[in-house]
Amino acid sequence: MMLLGADGVYCLGLMIIFMAGVCAYVNEIISLFWNICRFKKGPESVPTQPFFVMVVFLGYFLATFAAVGASADLKVSFFAAFLMVLMIAGVTFGLVWVLLTFKGVSNRFLPTILALVGTDVVLTVLGLPLIIALNYWSPEGLTDVLGGLLILLMGWSIVVGGFILHRALNMSLMQGSFISFCIMISSNYLASFLMSSG
Repeated sequence: MMLLGADGVYCLGLMIIFMAGVCAYVNEIISLFWNICRFKKGPESVPTQPFFVMVVFLGYFLATFAAVGASADLKVSFFAAFLMVLMIAGVTFGLVWVLLTFKGVSNRFLPTILALVGTDVVLTVLGLPLIIALNYWSPEGLTDVLGGLLILLMGWSIVVGGFILHRALNMSLMQGSFISFCIMISSNYLASFLMSSG
């Protein structure tokens, strides 16, 4: 067994401190988006530093790929899944930018998008066990319950998106939820249309 010298102990100590800092940072990020999902904070409380943006988008792509991979009925390649995620994100980002510009608050674009993406990560991770159970382990009688829970989670996601848009666009929660629903339907429809035609 090889013992660490003084330099090795120093490097190991720095790595432990670094990992503890990363874990604390990720915990703060999850806590922020969980509070938005519970309507306790809004998009105005989302930081926009480059590292934060990178971490949130990395989480978004990882969570979305995990959900696509866990869905047994979606038989797509990694490249096709990547294109689908990009198309859905592009349509969503474009529609949100148009709405914010129309309302004269385009300076809220990045916090709004980060809030939408970050809460989507949290809700996707919450839905992953349901997706896996529904596709790979669904005992008789539980399929309807699991499907119902997924529908409730999707409804929660729409209302959370509506809450974020309500705060960003200075409109009612009902209007924000309707717009959130329309964005979700249009981006998913366009992505599936483009995937089937391409």
